[in-house]
Order: sequence, then C-alpha cells, then structure tokens
Amino acid sequence: MKKLTLLALFLSVLTSLQAQESELSEGILFDGEPYLAMDPQNPQHMVVAWMGYAWLNRIAIHYRVTFDGGNTWSPPAFIPHQVDGYTCADPSLAFDSEGRVFVCYIDYIEDGSAGAVYVRRSDDGGLTWNDAVEVISVEEDPGEYPLDRPWMAIDRSGGPNDGNIYINTKPAPWEPIPNASYFIRSTDGGASFEDWVYTDAPGWSVGDFIASPMAVPTVGSDGLLHIAYPGWDPAESLIPRIMLA
Repeated sequence: MKKLTLLALFLSVLTSLQAQESELSEGILFDGEPYLAMDPQNPQHMVVAWMGYAWLNRIAIHYRVTFDGGNTWSPPAFIPHQVDGYTCADPSLAFDSEGRVFVCYIDYIEDGSAGAVYVRRSDDGGLTWNDAVEVISVEEDPGEYPLDRPWMAIDRSGGPNDGNIYINTKPAPWEPIPNASYFIRSTDGGASFEDWVYTDAPGWSVGDFIASPMAVPTVGSDGLLHIAYPGWDPAESLIPRIMLA
C-alpha cells in the first residue's frame, strides 16, 4: 500500500509539472530569445517578450501577459517598428516600484546603417505600450554600432533614485576589437535618456582584447547599481577578469 501511495504521489506531481507548460509564441517560423519578468508587487502578474517573425513586419518584439500566474495569457501581439523595413532584437523587461512595466529592445536595419535602442512603458500591465523613447542610436560612437544586448535594470528601492532606468549595450558582434561597453541612464522614469558613457574606468578597463564586451546591470534593494562586465588589459591584470562596477 505504501508503494502504491508513493507511486500515486509521484504521478500526481509529474502531472502537475506537465500541466504548467504552455506554448506562448504560437509562431510558424522563427521565435526566440524570450525574456520573462514578474511584477514584484504581484507574483501572479508576468510579462514575456520575445523575437518572432511577424507577417510583412520581419522580426518584431512579440509579447503576452498573464494576471493569474500563467494559467491564461493575453493573445500574442507585437510592437510596431519605428520605421517600415526595420527588424528587432534582444528584448528585456523590468518593472518599476509603481507596477509599470518597461520593455527595451533594438529596432534597426540589419546591415547596421540605421536604428537605435528603444524603451517603451506600459501603464496597463503590458497589454499596450506607449510611444518609444530612443536610448542610444547606431550613429553614437561612430563605427562601433553600439546597439547590441541592451540589458536593462530599474531602481525599485524607494530611495532617492527610485525609478531610474539603467541600460548597458555593446558594439555589434561583427565589429573587430578593440570594443567598448556603454552605459546609459534615465532619471525621469524613461521619458528621456542621458548621453552614453563608457562602462569601464581606469584600473578596471575592458581593454583591447575582449570582443563584444557584454555588461549586465542590476540594482540592489538599497538602490545601489551594480554592473558586471568582462575586461582584459595586461597592464592591469595578466589574466582576463569579470569586473563589478
């Protein structure tokens, strides 16, 4: 009887785990690079964004929303391009302390001749999105195309910088070394973004030997911004390092 009870319990758990799987993209061609964010004020509320083919719109940023922990999702939708003929990549999502959700992504021409990183805000939990705000364009730091991997973090500490948005980017992957890492911030809740600066600093430099140095930001509960990024400058260290700024 004990073995039968354990077997029944195992099958029940297995069935429960399988029931939690849901196909969200429902695409017929390419779908990839998904990003999932949970509302820190309501764990039943989640938003997912991904790159996916959209009819007559090339690759676009698709999204869906759940308010019941993933049991049901809003219909798939996609964010319109800034310019017809553009394509999108690399979505990231984050909530602020007021429960608003932000999406950051690239919208560009694939040869790198035009485009930018953009941020949009949603005031209804991710069902609709406000107009895009430019973060950094392909023309910045000429010849480097600093749009790749625009990862985003938002201060939710309740401190003096609450609501600040922080974004790191890197050059396009086809750009030869030396490369740099870029940092951009908004201090007005994403209404505008300041001019970019390099992520690294003397003594903690990316150096001339790291291709496409990807940086990742996060904000602690105390409001302190942390950025992890790679670097290798033999004048500073004989071995490659991961720095924490």
